[in-house]
Amino acid sequence: MLAALGKFQASLALLSLAQHLISEAKGNEYISEMCRKHHKSTLERVKKVRAIVDRYYEQGNNSKCYKAVWRRYVYPLYPMSYRTFLSYLDIPTPPPTPPTALERSLFDFWDDLPVYR
Repeated sequence: MLAALGKFQASLALLSLAQHLISEAKGNEYISEMCRKHHKSTLERVKKVRAIVDRYYEQGNNSKCYKAVWRRYVYPLYPMSYRTFLSYLDIPTPPPTPPTALERSLFDFWDDLPVYR
């Protein structure tokens, strides 16, 4: 089969086969840039950003879409581009632990404060 193809096409076919075999050996994990290991501080920031998004994002509501949540709540606390914000939402992290009753009572006053733009 490889003899019928040109050298370049044959090398691409071998590369594709090698990548397939590597992914099979690793348990069918998808190998991409998004699966790379991130620093602990980045993962903590991702968790905090995701908690903000979980709190304020509403699907189908344009005033609470991802862009609005980024503009009003995320960007003032964590200055980053919108593209970085979207890439943070794609990074896999374990779900956040729900706050205890004491934590909820301590931080309820933040909901009543105005958001600065």
